[in-house]
Amino acid sequence: EKFFLRKKEVQFNLTTCGRELCTSSIARVLVYNVNRPPRFAPLGNVTITEMESVVITPEAVDPDGDIVRYYFTPPVGRKNGKWETRLEERGDYTSYVTVTDGMESQTIPINIRVLKKNREPSLKIQDDDITVNEGQQFLLRVEASDVDEDNLSIGLKNPPRGSSFKDGEFVWEPPYNSVANRSTNGKNDLVSKFTYLNKKFSDEKVVVWLEFTASDGEAEVIHPVKVTIKNVNQKPEVVEVTPALNS
Repeated sequence: EKFFLRKKEVQFNLTTCGRELCTSSIARVLVYNVNRPPRFAPLGNVTITEMESVVITPEAVDPDGDIVRYYFTPPVGRKNGKWETRLEERGDYTSYVTVTDGMESQTIPINIRVLKKNREPSLKIQDDDITVNEGQQFLLRVEASDVDEDNLSIGLKNPPRGSSFKDGEFVWEPPYNSVANRSTNGKNDLVSKFTYLNKKFSDEKVVVWLEFTASDGEAEVIHPVKVTIKNVNQKPEVVEVTPALNS
């Protein structure tokens, strides 16, 4: 409208009357077009977390019905109002949004708050699949790290009886009654006499899962460790001897 209709002539019929006679004439009025600027609808601030996307979708009304376009300042894209945030970009930002109909414009600020994305800690264990014999003590060292350098706490869920876990070191000696079910395979009795062969070839075993944890107060990770315990055959012991009564 503002480009093709710069002015418009409006006609009025004017009539003036005396006591007996009236006279009429036409009045011509030129009305010049005045462009009115567009106006934004209310637009709130934006809060996201690192690695999330910002998409600003403003709305504006032009009282003349003109086509409007939007423009943005960094950190969002100049024409699309988009921003793909990355790690280490937390903080407060301001983007200025402009709406224009080609002649008049309005600009408003949009505050963008990017929150820190918490990254999970990680656990490092020297061996997470071990095999031991009953009565054989073993040691596991557990280390935790966090890329965000948060304070970490490490723990062990449902620790087995008789074990200890302190300062990142787990120590346990599985008792001789760990393996309850025995077979009648003579091979197992044979290899049970030798520590290495028993660990390697014995079929009499039980599996225990250890669940080590690391937490930064917000996220927790679990690192499972598989412990295979092999049965060790023990010699019977004489507990008590009762002499036979003389007849």
